[in-house]
Amino acid sequence: MWQSTLPHGDPDGLHREESGQLDEMLKAVSSHYDDEVSYSVQRLSEAVGPILVVGLAAVVGFFALAIFLPMWDLTQVARKGF
Repeated sequence: MWQSTLPHGDPDGLHREESGQLDEMLKAVSSHYDDEVSYSVQRLSEAVGPILVVGLAAVVGFFALAIFLPMWDLTQVARKGF
């Protein structure tokens, strides 16, 4: 269990705590978690890009239909005559 939380599976992490090197161990653990958070944020930001593109396409499509549908209805009315 402890090896999964220590950077790179450091088996000596517990010995550092007992030998008075707790600050070094905590710095190593914090560095490991900083890297993990940085990687997770990067993956999240890469995933948000395509989602925004699809959302923007939906909004543009909605406005295009809102403009063109009434114009198509007017052409049908014009063909029938008033």
